[in-house]
Amino acid sequence: MSKTYEANQQRSEAANRAFWSFMEAYAEAIGERPTEDDPETRAACAVSRACIGYATATDDDRATVSAMVEAIADRWTQDHEPRDLFAELAEYEAEAEALATAAPAPTYQRYELEAFLGEPDDYDVEAIEAEATAYDPKTGRTVWTAFGDDLAAIAERHELYSYAPAI
Repeated sequence: MSKTYEANQQRSEAANRAFWSFMEAYAEAIGERPTEDDPETRAACAVSRACIGYATATDDDRATVSAMVEAIADRWTQDHEPRDLFAELAEYEAEAEALATAAPAPTYQRYELEAFLGEPDDYDVEAIEAEATAYDPKTGRTVWTAFGDDLAAIAERHELYSYAPAI
């Protein structure tokens, strides 16, 4: 097959997918599926084919498709509450401010981890450090990110085991 044929086939398939997706959305908006003989179906087909250069669409076809788009938009607006973007922005700003004013995480000290572990030689301390701490670019320090039960679970995952040979 020639590249031109393949390109045309791909454009045609893309136009068909767009047409059927549009018709599905329209059918959902009006509550029934238009038939092949309905003017809406013919207009949508003509406009989709005109978009890829396979046909021409009349002004009436374009007006019909425009009305279909409005029906889809009206139905979507009925089903979804419009978002209050200013309220969402205020929420995001409040969250950012709360994070900015939150107490900084405590600085990591290795001796604290060793004291927590009791027998540090029984654990992969570097692996625990990698998982339970993080670098804070604002302060330039390594800080704790895991505490209590979370830290205990991390330590348990990195406990070293030695196996005695069977006798």
